Amino acid sequence: MTGPLYKHVYQKIKHQIHTGKLQANAPLPNQVELAKQFQVSEVTVKRALQDLVKEGLIVRYRKKGTFVNQQNHPYLPFAEHAVKTIYLVHSAYTGIYELNNVFITDMIEGIMEVTQERGLQFRICNENEVHDIVDPQEFGFILLSDSFDVQVMEKWCAENRRMINVHMYFPHLNIPFIIVDNYTGGYLATQHLLSLQHRRIGIILPEGKHGDINQEFNFRLQGYALAMAQYRIEQDPSLIVKISRTTNAEDVGYEGCKKLLAFQDPPTAIFATTDHIAFGAIRAIKEHGMTVPGDISIIGYGDSPISKYLTPSLSSVQQNTRLLGKRAVQTLLFEWDGKPDNERLKPTLIVRESTALSRTALI
Repeated sequence: MTGPLYKHVYQKIKHQIHTGKLQANAPLPNQVELAKQFQVSEVTVKRALQDLVKEGLIVRYRKKGTFVNQQNHPYLPFAEHAVKTIYLVHSAYTGIYELNNVFITDMIEGIMEVTQERGLQFRICNENEVHDIVDPQEFGFILLSDSFDVQVMEKWCAENRRMINVHMYFPHLNIPFIIVDNYTGGYLATQHLLSLQHRRIGIILPEGKHGDINQEFNFRLQGYALAMAQYRIEQDPSLIVKISRTTNAEDVGYEGCKKLLAFQDPPTAIFATTDHIAFGAIRAIKEHGMTVPGDISIIGYGDSPISKYLTPSLSSVQQNTRLLGKRAVQTLLFEWDGKPDNERLKPTLIVRESTALSRTALI
């Protein structure tokens, strides 16, 4: 036997697929079992499987295992009712300009990566246009909004549409979801400020017409509250500022920060729950004759592309939304029949110049 061992394992599994011994969608044994079968180490098996994944002959799913890739199986054509088009569905009340933000554009890049790789079409539509798409088996729907009519959602479920929620979810409908873990994100942002010895930390949130906070911001607020509680800091309701989101996000930050700066004892740090809210807050701080982070530290959320180029550069929480888009499509294509698991993608803390040790800690 010549050549690396992993190549021999790779060739044997590939031969089993090409001869039909391993059928499309067939599960492969786990790495321990394959190592015993081929009398090699698990490291060798892992390397062989990595090459098979790269070639598209097998697919691997978290918590589920490794399977022969149906779409690239040499003897089975694409399933008659397989998904051919992926739709990103937004609310009928969402303007196209509102879709042009970093969260959605990054997610679309992730969606496009998988759809182009699989030769699928990708379209964007609103909830009203979904009713005209009559064959639910040929289409996969990525549901974006948190303001869909619940009765409409129930109708789609009854029609057995292939759907997945991103950005939010409806617990009673059992529609699978993949979302960014905003609870953890809110916690990470606040804990970072606490680690810099800030104790008076304000938070600025956008609210709806009726004083409501939508799902993602509510989770960020809960993460903020958890971090404060773990540091045994008594909650000061006046530091939780909510501004109507009927105005643009920068003005939410500007108006919210002005309220916080009006206190006799203003906060030494602010968690702005989006980067654009942070931009507005920084403008208010500068107009007040103060500096960031010298007088007040600011952390945003979303890691907007321009955040790293600002003066000072903005600390933020990256949501990993490109991965969100990829996983949404992969779930619709490959994991649906197995009742896919829900996923919460962990965000990442990005530390830059806008956050620093509390000035009170330096005294």
